[in-house]
Amino acid sequence: MQTPLLCLIRRREEEIERFKQEPFWEIVAVFDADGEKYKGKLEERFFDKKQAERLLEQMRDKPGVVGKIETKLKKISSPLLHSLSTLQAKMNRMYKLAPSKVLQLVQSLYEKGYVSYPRTDSQHVTAAEAKAFPKILRLLTPHYNIADDLRDVSRNKRVVDPKKVSDHHAIIPTEQVPTLIKLTSDERKIYDELARSLIAVHYPDHEFLQTTVLTMIDKHAFKTVGNKVVKIGWKAVFQHEQEQGDEGNQPLPPLREGQVVKPEVALKEGMTQPPKPYTEGQLITLMKTAGKHIEDEELSSMKGLGLGTEATRSGIIQTLKDRKYIKVQKNVVSTTEKGKALVSAVADTILGKADLTAKWEQYLHAIGRGEKAAAPFIEKSKELAKHLVADAIKRADGWEVAAAIQEKTQTSGRKGSAQETVGSCPLCGQAVVDRKKFYGCQGYQTGCKFTLPKTLLGKKLSSAVVKKLLSGKESGLLKGFVSKKGKRFDARLRLENGSIAFTFPEGAAKREKA
Repeated sequence: MQTPLLCLIRRREEEIERFKQEPFWEIVAVFDADGEKYKGKLEERFFDKKQAERLLEQMRDKPGVVGKIETKLKKISSPLLHSLSTLQAKMNRMYKLAPSKVLQLVQSLYEKGYVSYPRTDSQHVTAAEAKAFPKILRLLTPHYNIADDLRDVSRNKRVVDPKKVSDHHAIIPTEQVPTLIKLTSDERKIYDELARSLIAVHYPDHEFLQTTVLTMIDKHAFKTVGNKVVKIGWKAVFQHEQEQGDEGNQPLPPLREGQVVKPEVALKEGMTQPPKPYTEGQLITLMKTAGKHIEDEELSSMKGLGLGTEATRSGIIQTLKDRKYIKVQKNVVSTTEKGKALVSAVADTILGKADLTAKWEQYLHAIGRGEKAAAPFIEKSKELAKHLVADAIKRADGWEVAAAIQEKTQTSGRKGSAQETVGSCPLCGQAVVDRKKFYGCQGYQTGCKFTLPKTLLGKKLSSAVVKKLLSGKESGLLKGFVSKKGKRFDARLRLENGSIAFTFPEGAAKREKA
């Protein structure tokens, strides 16, 4: 799972590196219609400035005439309820929260009883869950401005469709609504998004009139698009979000076909833009849709499976970070020299393609359904492993690792010694590293104070225990803690809001109470 994702990240980087920016020119116009102005643009793009200038001169001092006017009513349905992947992608886009951090936060809300099971790939619910919606909305009303005339979604297949519910339904708020002020800042962001997503599906569609106007100068058509909201609908629920508007979208004055308008034409220079590097949130979507990169026609049925599962995708990304194959700076993902070296070594092998993962997933799903036997799969895997090792030995001399070694040497030199990463900080999402005497967050320079001791109440905490805690899980039963009063006790550990909390065995809990 890690290698195909790394190759996809590197593929995008190579596209950016190969891209050559070129200047281009567009002809734009501001039209005066009886004292009211609107903008239009010639749809043709020019890469020869002189050609654009000649055409511009031909248009100067010539009138514009309003040609075809077309108005259509557009409707946009509310977003679907959230799966873990869609929640991680949006929270990263809005707040730059790492996917692993989002999983940890929503897991915390689930354990407190405020939201449903988070590790789901479904964006729908069954009729049983939908029956609770009216009550949940009533409980949310004190915290949100909810309209009175909500839609009944019990028969709306965009929301209620048991055929699209896998092991678990979409993530939704439960009937146990929290006091929002008692949640951490990041927990509130997650809960707020889940609450609004449930509210929004009960609102009507967002409706607007889209008017397209073609204004002619000679035989050249300048296009203008304007929108007028008819019904705000579900967008009222998300008015706190700032949308990036289309710069070609504008309010239009009253116009009629054949109307003569006065234009002011000009050249506008622009530059072609390379593809953008992936953000950490986009990696979640990339993994979910990695089937789009599969070219094998026999695997067309696999295109909905992608790489990994809802529960493992953020962990795959974190592992690539921990092993220093990728780095994330200001939410932008890039490969390290070590990552580039690995991609160079496997790029021409099946390890670097999503096809291998898809075939494995396809076979494993068939095993799970009882359609295929497990033994042949295991034997084929052994044969493949032998082949890959033999092939690697043959190709090893051609691997380009010098840059990766240099990067490692420089990094170690700056830090004095390499520090082992044990997980992600539950407070800020940055790496937690072994600092010899304790485990600490690398975000300390920007104010994060998260640390974990290596010894707690006389009990040494292994790196395996610490890694488990940082992944959002509870440790196994640990024996030999000594209280401040000198009493020995056993307990499991977990993290709550960045602090260690104890879970006592049932019998021990009773003794503590006594």
